[in-house]
Amino acid sequence: MKMRALCATAAAAAGSLVFVLGAASPSSAAANGFCDGAPDANYSHPSSAQLYVECNAEASLIHSCPSGLNFNPVNRPLGYCDWPGSFDPTIKVYPPNYRP
Repeated sequence: MKMRALCATAAAAAGSLVFVLGAASPSSAAANGFCDGAPDANYSHPSSAQLYVECNAEASLIHSCPSGLNFNPVNRPLGYCDWPGSFDPTIKVYPPNYRP
């Protein structure tokens, strides 16, 4: 079964440009143990704002936002790729058992 990743497609919402998730191919697996015990969701990547980690059945895949966008983890459980100036970049959401 080929897993599919999430990438941004544009949609207008409340008068501003928002990026919602669509289908694309995953790039690579994340570090061992990142998704251990984690609910299925997308999480902040530990070292890059442009990347995010998809946890699915405790398996992890790293995905990249399109050029110029960063992962905004605030809208749980999926999060989305967003313009860097439209959210607080210090907010990171990690799986419950992961310690950066």
